[in-house]
Amino acid sequence: MYGGVKYNRNLLHVHYSAIIPYEKILSCLEQKYKNKIKFYDGRKLRFEDNNDKIDWKEIKKIMKELDWSKKAAMFYHIIKSKIFFEDYNLLILDELDLQQILNVEFRIRLGSFENISIEDELKMFYEIRKTWLNRNHDFRIIFQTCKSTSNKEIIKYMMEVNNLFKKYDWVRDIICGFDIACNEVTGRKLSDFEFIIKNMNMPPIFHAGEHGNINKLLNNIKFSIKVGCKRIGHGIYAVKDKNVLKELKEKDICLELCPLSNLLLNVTRNENELIEIYNKIMESGIPYCINSDDPNKLNNYDLEDNYKWCEKNINNFNRELSEKNSIKYSFIK
Repeated sequence: MYGGVKYNRNLLHVHYSAIIPYEKILSCLEQKYKNKIKFYDGRKLRFEDNNDKIDWKEIKKIMKELDWSKKAAMFYHIIKSKIFFEDYNLLILDELDLQQILNVEFRIRLGSFENISIEDELKMFYEIRKTWLNRNHDFRIIFQTCKSTSNKEIIKYMMEVNNLFKKYDWVRDIICGFDIACNEVTGRKLSDFEFIIKNMNMPPIFHAGEHGNINKLLNNIKFSIKVGCKRIGHGIYAVKDKNVLKELKEKDICLELCPLSNLLLNVTRNENELIEIYNKIMESGIPYCINSDDPNKLNNYDLEDNYKWCEKNINNFNRELSEKNSIKYSFIK
């Protein structure tokens, strides 16, 4: 509860760097940092003492002209800066209150903060959690890597995080699982990573079954079931296999559905096909909850926008059930 309002839904599938609209980040920078920001290469921002007056209007104009990937590059060194860490989390908390969301489970690629070790980065998150709790919100981290990562890199990275997880109680307080995401089309299948997955001391929470070759997608979903995922990111192509649908239901595995992400990223041939898939998911009785994925890369469509799309297009969509599932299948208790 915050400001006398009790929120009854969690956000279980969203990426840490993508939850805040870039316009809000830019507004915060303009108001608070002024001469502490440098705009370089004509489209990137970073913290650096700067005696030159910044033309914020020009930056806003340029930002509007960039596609989502270039906008992400513009703000990368801001979001991944220790200087902005507290402000960014305050922006997130304000956004949660605006969207009436209780708790969040973030997908995060650890180790990407500039000149900060993974252990120190986790300490930053552990300390900022006190601010979250004071605002009657909470978060957990699903740390992730990419399906295109080399074996050498993935072993080094995942074992480093896993060893911290085994060593410290406070790390176990904030990390709830791991994900191998990205590049479902060109990346390797999840089963190729079994050599490392079996050595992890935390549960897997995988992206699986979003877009790409149908056989590969189904293999990723089946592998996610095999290794004990209690939630699967997206998983929409489970509808292509009745046995997979049956197993998801019997094992009570929740799908983290992100409809507007699916639509805008063209994971189906058209909107009608996506609607058909979502109708089949509703009919199957599989547990599901609605999420927003990457809002600031997807026209700033938030959780409520995703709910409204479902209510408009999907037969038997149950908002109340989705909200209850977002609490039930969360790792935040």
